[in-house]
Amino acid sequence: MKANFLIGKKQIILSALVVILGGAIYVNYLYADKDLGFPITQNVSTSSEQTDKDGKNYGDAQLVNGPVSDEDYFKKASLEKTKNRDEAVETVKAILEKEGATEEEKTQASAKMVELSQQIEDEGKIENLIKSKGFEECVVYLDNESANVVVRTDGLTAEQAAQIKNIILSEKDVMNENISITEVK
Repeated sequence: MKANFLIGKKQIILSALVVILGGAIYVNYLYADKDLGFPITQNVSTSSEQTDKDGKNYGDAQLVNGPVSDEDYFKKASLEKTKNRDEAVETVKAILEKEGATEEEKTQASAKMVELSQQIEDEGKIENLIKSKGFEECVVYLDNESANVVVRTDGLTAEQAAQIKNIILSEKDVMNENISITEVK
C-alpha cells in the first residue's frame, strides 16, 4: 500500500526559502551595527524602579554604556531599517505572486506579511510615543523577544529611561531584561 505524502517539492522549496529569509533577517539584524559604525546594544543597568498605577514593578532601567555620537545616525538607521523591511516584504510578495503557489504556501506567506506589518506598525507607534515624551529623535528595533531603542539626548536620566521602558512594556509583550536603550548625542 502506497502512503500519500502531503509534502512535495514545492513545500520543501517554500520551507527552505522561509528559513533562508528568516536567517537573512536575523543575520542582518545582528550585523546591522557594523554597517552603522557603532554598536547598538551594549547594556549596562542602573537602579531606578518605577511602578505603574497597577503597582507593577518594571525593575531596573537599562542604559547603554557610553553614548554614541553621530550626526547622521538617525537618517542612516531609518534608511537601513526601511531597506531591510522592503527586502523582506518583496520576498514574501514574490512567494504570494508565484505562479503555481499552493494554498499552503500562500497562507504561510500571508501570515508572514501580517507579522511584518504588525512589527512595522508597533515600531512606528512606539517611536511616536517616545517622541511625545520630548525626545527629539528615536529609532525602535523590535523582534519577537527584544526591543532596542536609540534616542537623541544630551544625557538620559534614569527617570527618562524608565518612561521609555514603560512605553515599550505597555505596547509590546517583551521581557523587562530584553529592553535596551542607547543614547545618541
